[in-house]
Amino acid sequence: MSDSATPGKATPTADAAAAAEWVPTNDEMRGFHEAEGLSEEELAKVAEVWDRVKAVEMPPSYAELARTSRTLFIAKFLIARQWDVDAAVDMFTSSCEFKIVHQLEAIPSFPAAIPVRGYDEAALQEFEGLGPRPEGLRTDYYARHVYTGAENAWHKWDKDGRPLLFEVIGGVRNELVTRCQALVPPGRPPSDITLDVHLHANEVGRVLLAYKNQGKPVAEQQHQVSVVFDCSGLGMRHTADPLIQLLKRNSTVDKRFFPEGLHRAYVVNAPTMVTVIWAVVKLWLEPRQIEKVKFFKPHQTAEGLREFIDEEHIPAFLGGKCECKGGCVGTPIDEATVPLPVDHTRESVVANRAKETVIADWAKATAAGDKLSFQIYVAQYHCVLRTRFRPDDAGEDWDGEWTDHGKTAACDGVVEATGPGALELELDNLHSMLRSKTVLYRVHKVGDPENKCDGLPNLFGMSPEEDAPKK
Repeated sequence: MSDSATPGKATPTADAAAAAEWVPTNDEMRGFHEAEGLSEEELAKVAEVWDRVKAVEMPPSYAELARTSRTLFIAKFLIARQWDVDAAVDMFTSSCEFKIVHQLEAIPSFPAAIPVRGYDEAALQEFEGLGPRPEGLRTDYYARHVYTGAENAWHKWDKDGRPLLFEVIGGVRNELVTRCQALVPPGRPPSDITLDVHLHANEVGRVLLAYKNQGKPVAEQQHQVSVVFDCSGLGMRHTADPLIQLLKRNSTVDKRFFPEGLHRAYVVNAPTMVTVIWAVVKLWLEPRQIEKVKFFKPHQTAEGLREFIDEEHIPAFLGGKCECKGGCVGTPIDEATVPLPVDHTRESVVANRAKETVIADWAKATAAGDKLSFQIYVAQYHCVLRTRFRPDDAGEDWDGEWTDHGKTAACDGVVEATGPGALELELDNLHSMLRSKTVLYRVHKVGDPENKCDGLPNLFGMSPEEDAPKK
């Protein structure tokens, strides 16, 4: 199972000759930033940032925004970085690289792996132009597990034509952490799983915005989404640290790579305890983001939402008139229909000045051509890591060639079997004079349905610290 798809070729920026003569204007900004638009100093900073990033390789959506609404597009990066030009340039280049490297716009979004309500997915698929979403994607597999413990959906539009994301916070269950821990590769945080699904949700929202904007003058287009957080059922269990970390990682990545995507967050059915959670959450947010949040107590919810969303687009359970087939935010997937995979993660403690050999006979090849996938992670520092395929008929004196992965903290790969046999790992700590090393490793036979999530490469290739916003 992989997220491979024919990558959309990353698109260079708009015409360079025209770019050299371009002067930003306020035509696109009024109503987005301030009623009076940008100051002369701010417009000058927009021009400076564009001049520094116009040669950067961009994903297709960025190239289109640079062509059609460049002032607003570039201003969003500056607003997100408090008008610091260097920081805005860094965010722009990092965002482009992140989207291109992880093929966020190359993999079809529809039919979506997350709940969507009130949209024509066939029309959205045609508009996106990438064809139907392939089967067997890692994100889709993760999503089925995530939605056994979470409730949310893209659901229709607000009064100004922005897509609406409804999140039932009280519906999030702590079992979600257990599932993420079982799915994630050795040495990776459980938030990798929810972040993968969250990024897919972001791309669905991006396509919804572009679809709604087609044919509209730039001044009438929307470039942000609105989110409704329903706090019904919210309790102290939702403040547990592992669960908070899943949510925090999503927010952290959004802050680093996706500027000014939120128009407003409506927190409804908010109990008194929500102020405690808000005191924690707002530590991750910028002042401008904090200003976007509106709270409605249970008796204020229906009337408060009707100010911003038509009744026909508000779910009935929040005081509106919408009753989507299957529920406006769907219903949690029955856990029994999404069994947890067998986790073959093992652990060895390798003493200093020593090495250990492990034969992974729990995941054996039965024929030539079978593929064995492995992931190895050193909990602290490094080991020299080697792998080789060991046939069943290899004797004690067999001296097959090792693949040397070097002195490293982690490695992964796939080995093709030459016949019945198993993968052999060598964990070499001979170089360490003082420290023993704890090594986690996972091996599985590719295609074994019981181990569907094992051996999947990490999507991000970075730690939570590395994908945090730069200071």
